[in-house]
Amino acid sequence: MLKRWRFAVPVALALGVLTGCGTEAENKAGGSVATSPSNSPAALADKRREIAAKKADCMKQKGFKYTAYVPKSAPEAVVKARLGDYAAMKEHRAKYGFDVFAATVYGQISPGEYDPNDNPNAMIIVEMSETQGEAFRKASGDCQVQAVNAVLGTNFRSNDEIGDESDRARERGERALDADPDLVRLAPGYADCLKAKGYRIRDTKPTKIATALFDLFSEKSRALLNEKMGDKGFTADALPTAEEAKPHLAREIKAALEDLECGKEFHAIYAPKNARILAEYDGVGSYDPT
Repeated sequence: MLKRWRFAVPVALALGVLTGCGTEAENKAGGSVATSPSNSPAALADKRREIAAKKADCMKQKGFKYTAYVPKSAPEAVVKARLGDYAAMKEHRAKYGFDVFAATVYGQISPGEYDPNDNPNAMIIVEMSETQGEAFRKASGDCQVQAVNAVLGTNFRSNDEIGDESDRARERGERALDADPDLVRLAPGYADCLKAKGYRIRDTKPTKIATALFDLFSEKSRALLNEKMGDKGFTADALPTAEEAKPHLAREIKAALEDLECGKEFHAIYAPKNARILAEYDGVGSYDPT
């Protein structure tokens, strides 16, 4: 699935920025420029660290406490699952399902998912006044753009521009997956298998069916939270407890394993292509929760 990082300010870089695959017109119109740096995992990791270091220096120059931060690499088993390895996907889904209810049940983030508790900067804004927090967020955004431009040679003017280009790149990636002939060929059989198991499949486009059951349980999670909030709005008491989430996780695991079996051949092709697109469009500026 093309899954955006769930941060307050998603600042993913575009596929066109990293690989120079945008048109000349797109490159002139947006913040991206025609450039062709290596997009291997090692090269991207180096650039993430370089951007994080430059951002931290910029924040300190503006008078803020800030630590250069890049999230931990995903465990090898998670990487294999994300690349479509059947055994790894089955093992992960047998415990975590689609990673929707698992964190609540187990009391910790699923392996490979972003954990804000690992970020030394996560509590900084919480401890600030509203005015201080606004100043921190503005400085963080300005420094992120400055760092990204310095490392990649781009000319973005704001985090919003980076986010907009990321959205355009995500849409290009989705179109490429939905037009992939192998995925288009396999999608109807995948959908029929899920329908036979009682799941309602509204759209058989590759990107839609790949996330159909994940979306179903994400909706259940939001519905459970809304039900507990009622008219009171969000409070800590509205968060589901582990006991409340357990039956949902059990159903989620069952669905995740059925989804894997129905789409076994589909996932083997879709997952590595999706992972490559994510690596390209998420780029080197995506890990910034502030």
